[in-house]
Amino acid sequence: MTTSALLNANVVIEIGIANTIDLAKKFALSASTVSRTLTRPEKVAAATGERVMKAIDELGYEANIFARNLRQGESQVIDLVVSDILNTRHLLELEHTRIAYIGGYLTGA
Repeated sequence: MTTSALLNANVVIEIGIANTIDLAKKFALSASTVSRTLTRPEKVAAATGERVMKAIDELGYEANIFARNLRQGESQVIDLVVSDILNTRHLLELEHTRIAYIGGYLTGA
């Protein structure tokens, strides 16, 4: 498992960062099985899915959306920069950004 350090009040705390390979090793599964469980759970046996979900809980796994987007070759990020947030002509752009967020895009507005 990869680790990083957090400095808090002159105390170094080790933080584990779990990835799919860590999950696979911990529970003697293949990385592809872990990935399949996360992306297409209907394709995995119920018992295997439960083992993967247990590993996720134990190791504190959180999907890295940036790594996923890099692998897929798309970012699904929409940023909106406006010069005056109080200007009413920007409301439509803000609404479109909100709709994109609801649709699963990351937004920076």
